[in-house]
Amino acid sequence: MKAQRTNDPELGRAMNAWRVDVEVPPGFQANVWRRIRLNEERRKGRWLWLRQACEWLAADIRFAAALPALALIAGFVLGMWHDKAAGTDPRTQFQIAYVDSLDPYTLAAQHVEDP
Repeated sequence: MKAQRTNDPELGRAMNAWRVDVEVPPGFQANVWRRIRLNEERRKGRWLWLRQACEWLAADIRFAAALPALALIAGFVLGMWHDKAAGTDPRTQFQIAYVDSLDPYTLAAQHVEDP
């Protein structure tokens, strides 16, 4: 809700004369800033190192431009490594299919199995 404006001169003088005299405990301001800092650090959590690394890499335009290419290469390498670990290397599958297509015994066995 918006505060109403009034042109009451007596109220204006009273507001201008108003002073708050409160004794602040020693170290109050330092404790406030410490609590703010601790709250910010807690909010950043575990992923602070990742955010700092991304900020560091993106700070230089050369790294920022190379980042998508590096991500693609890393994805490709990890995919190849995963395929090799799972035993599904596409080159091996293609080699087996090629040899099977040329081997007369394999072709004959396939025709015999087909009803």
